[in-house]
Amino acid sequence: MLTVPDLINIQYIPEINDISLMLMVDFYEQYLCKRFWVFELADGQKVKLFFKDTSEIFHVSGIDHIYGNVPMDGTHFVDGIKNNTIDLLTLENMNKPAFTDYMDRIRSFVCIDTILKNCEYLWFPTGIIKDSKVKVRYLLLKGIDNKNLHLGIDTYKKNRPYFSKTLLVTEGTAATKYIEKAEDRIRVVKIEIIDKVSNTVLETVDRKAAVNKAADEINKMGSKWIGEEFPKILKAYTEITKYGCPNSRNKREWVSELVKYIESNKDSIQNQVSVFDPYWTAKIVSEQIKKYKKESAMKMIENTTGNTR
Repeated sequence: MLTVPDLINIQYIPEINDISLMLMVDFYEQYLCKRFWVFELADGQKVKLFFKDTSEIFHVSGIDHIYGNVPMDGTHFVDGIKNNTIDLLTLENMNKPAFTDYMDRIRSFVCIDTILKNCEYLWFPTGIIKDSKVKVRYLLLKGIDNKNLHLGIDTYKKNRPYFSKTLLVTEGTAATKYIEKAEDRIRVVKIEIIDKVSNTVLETVDRKAAVNKAADEINKMGSKWIGEEFPKILKAYTEITKYGCPNSRNKREWVSELVKYIESNKDSIQNQVSVFDPYWTAKIVSEQIKKYKKESAMKMIENTTGNTR
């Protein structure tokens, strides 16, 4: 059985036998409800998200659908968990078809911390997802185990804190159904995780600074290769060909060598980038290497060798 510390930065969706309703309650009380998250988005918006109390579990996890027409609310549901009258077996025995349908959502519920630290934002400006009854302003998107997890959040009033409303799970041919309906897919540029009682910042994830650091280190490594390794390549080339005007194919080959050198030093770059963002480090570095290859590598080669003949 997993524990609350196991759910911090969890990188997989646990099996149903590895979790419990009491674990979900403890996760909410001991971790989520003691913090709030402030997200700065790439479009300039700032979102403050908090988790109010454990009664939210009932709806966010989808367990309310298992009860169907059976009278139950979030507060009494959590009371039942705490006095040991409600557990996962209770839910399965009460409505097995619905329990099966919502099992992935229950399992994914314990991945909320990972969603928060790794998400992109899907924006629904009308406050409702098109062709659905789901009323949210944003879905926080994170892919895990070939499934897309979407934490739905909303606010009662503009410029007020957001709260969690639902958790949606898609996969297979339906994996992108909510992505396709969103007005925009927005990246997070900064996250602050703040202690609710003391109002002190527990952790800062500066994704924008991480991107800038990755780009800077990649440029430095590119310049180092151009300054130290490329002269040797050019010397060997001119000795063989007897002239110093390389063609476009030569230059493309040298671009490949330059990028290969940078990729061979990826671990070093990631170590420096992780100081700013330990969660998206690999993604950021890979994206910035691709960007460097597309936008800068050939220019570096041509500035050294002259224009393509």
